[in-house]
Amino acid sequence: MESGQTPLYVFSNVILYLFMLVLAYKGVKSRDGDKFRYMLSVFLMFLFCEYAFWGGDYYHYIDEFKEARLGARVNLEPFYYWVAQTFESYDEIRLVIWGGGLILLLLLFRIIDKKPENYVYTYISTYFIWFTYARASLAMCVILLGLVLIAHENKKMLFLQIAGIALLIASLSLHKSATYGVAMAAMAFVTYRFGKWVYLLLIMGMVAVLYLYGDSVDIASIAQEHEERMQSTVSVARMYLEEEERFLGMGELVEKVLFHLSIYMVAILYIMSVFENKAKTFSKYTRIFGCYAFWTALTSSVFLLDFDYNTLEMYERFSMYALIPASSFLSKIYESGYKRRFTTTTIIVAVLCSLYTLIYVYYCTLVK
Repeated sequence: MESGQTPLYVFSNVILYLFMLVLAYKGVKSRDGDKFRYMLSVFLMFLFCEYAFWGGDYYHYIDEFKEARLGARVNLEPFYYWVAQTFESYDEIRLVIWGGGLILLLLLFRIIDKKPENYVYTYISTYFIWFTYARASLAMCVILLGLVLIAHENKKMLFLQIAGIALLIASLSLHKSATYGVAMAAMAFVTYRFGKWVYLLLIMGMVAVLYLYGDSVDIASIAQEHEERMQSTVSVARMYLEEEERFLGMGELVEKVLFHLSIYMVAILYIMSVFENKAKTFSKYTRIFGCYAFWTALTSSVFLLDFDYNTLEMYERFSMYALIPASSFLSKIYESGYKRRFTTTTIIVAVLCSLYTLIYVYYCTLVK
């Protein structure tokens, strides 16, 4: 395989995504529970995870795992060193990490709904391509599975809660940014039951703290407390952004606007449901996922304020933690019919973002 992106490789991802999008659209519209369509969609998800040529990280990890196999010091957690030294083929490595994460995600969907097809179809349409991008996807799936087990309806099954807590702890060893994901899981689990006045107080309190003490917040000093983890996360995220040379000028701006706009629209949709007392009618998992996406969108945006420290990379990375919960929330909200026009528009924005990103990457491989 060539060491860099080629038009043919990236075009194969574009075609694959379009085919998956058609399957997902038919699945959501027909609601016929077609098992063949569902199994084909899942197979194509695994295939996309295995050969995600569109992302620069796909090629970056080839070198990273090769060096890790030789014992070199690279920016990988111990688990990934073990994977690199256990499996020689890069295809096998991707199957273990991204394929394993996808299995956990499908298990998560199966736990919260005996008919998980719509969860899968909505995720394919909206944010799935980002799942195939970085190894943090595995940590995200472990965190969300842990959260779902902790919040499981059967409170008599104590071992589920214990297993959920164990998964949250284990996720911390899978990616340096997982601490943030676990914090958002805790926030979602605590606040999803709250009513509109509590949310209003929390939001106002957050704004007040930032207004009064924002100038005195020293992100650098916070980073020093967790120097190795935080500084490494920032520096590596910056390196990834610098390597993504295909995203230039207006092309990058369009992609980022669509990406973050869809996340903020999900956050707005959730908070509207809270203030209109509609959220109480949603299932527990729907509320938790909506709450998770809301707090992730809100807290990650704090890093846009910079505070004399280059935290834009952290904003981009932390925003990724909203994607799976946002997709899951959209799936059930669309089914419920609540704010149907706004929900549909949000899904369309997310789909356009994924499609635009893939096509733009393909275009850049043609002109570079």
